[in-house]
Amino acid sequence: MKQHIVRIALGLLVALVLVGHAAKLYQVGFITQLDNIIYDYRLRLTMPATVDKITALLQKLFDKYGVLLVGIDVIFAEPDTSSGLPVLERLAKTKLKAVPSFQAALNELRSELDYDAIFAKFIRGRPVVLGYYFSSEENAVESGALPEPVLPAGTFAGPTPGTPIPWSTRTACRGACRCSKNSRAGITKRCRSQWYVCTSVCRKRRATTARSSPFPRS
Repeated sequence: MKQHIVRIALGLLVALVLVGHAAKLYQVGFITQLDNIIYDYRLRLTMPATVDKITALLQKLFDKYGVLLVGIDVIFAEPDTSSGLPVLERLAKTKLKAVPSFQAALNELRSELDYDAIFAKFIRGRPVVLGYYFSSEENAVESGALPEPVLPAGTFAGPTPGTPIPWSTRTACRGACRCSKNSRAGITKRCRSQWYVCTSVCRKRRATTARSSPFPRS
């Protein structure tokens, strides 16, 4: 009986420590460090599918199945080099710089090998919601573009009583951003005095408009 009581007490103690840390009542250095290591490792994982395959999948979803909305909860944090274009570009500037036939072939093939540009061109104007995140690192840098904030700066600066909250009417949610705030949890997060919703809410808002708005088909 005593052994069970000890085990239960230890279990409750560990649970309380974890809950307090998660609620930011205090910070346990070891847990914070471990969490950061795991989070950084997840962000550095290579995409399981190349961008050209994702583009092909989107083409089928929109053109064949006529979907209203596609949400891609993925951060495109680095260029897709699977086509070998960066290697060819490097050769064109070095060893094969003086080979006209190579330069001409590369110029002709460049647009077909730039998977990121093809992907960006395809989703432009279509109801596609991409993921984005906020980094809590002090040296974080901004990359890409954020969607329109749902609550612009000054929303909570003391509006006149009875004034409606100015929710954004724009629903296009594309791009990725890094700034010195953390949004791994929660529905809304603040960045540069503006408030943004998580990608799941962004998809829901976009889907509501997509039902009544025509989008181009290729």
